[in-house]
Amino acid sequence: MHREKFLNELAEIVEVPVEKLQEDYIFEKWDSLAIIATISLIDELWEISIPGKVLLSVKSVRDILTLIETALLK
Repeated sequence: MHREKFLNELAEIVEVPVEKLQEDYIFEKWDSLAIIATISLIDELWEISIPGKVLLSVKSVRDILTLIETALLK
């Protein structure tokens, strides 16, 4: 359930239709505002913190989901 909500809200953050935002989607607009909003969204949904420096290096939705999964396993 969190995953679906995350993808819906991430689509709004990066201004992409949610149908287009699949795991292999490569970000075209990934700026500091998108990163800050994504940090907040991850914290809200999973109560984990992923540093902005780490999110700065992601290229795709899959990258973010992998970071979340890894953080949840710790």
